[in-house]
Amino acid sequence: MKKIRIYQADMNCDWVFMDYEFAKEKNFNMKWYTEVASFDDEDDGDDDTILNKLWNIGNDGALKQSFRMRSVSVSDILEIEGRRYYVDSFGFKEC
Repeated sequence: MKKIRIYQADMNCDWVFMDYEFAKEKNFNMKWYTEVASFDDEDDGDDDTILNKLWNIGNDGALKQSFRMRSVSVSDILEIEGRRYYVDSFGFKEC
């Protein structure tokens, strides 16, 4: 069982929907994020497997039905057991 949290950036921050390098240039900061989902996941796979699973269920409507959030997108933060990953244009960057 792994603890999952999803954070989404405020629509007014400079890097919402932008890639990780752009966010770093704009002084990426968690203060601009709100936790939009928190749940336990029974998947004991590695982080890459779980991140891809979160991307898929975050875009097929399953999470939006359970939580008040938009689809998982670039600039979102996915957290697995306290490890945070930035959703990049292609893949995920640990942050």
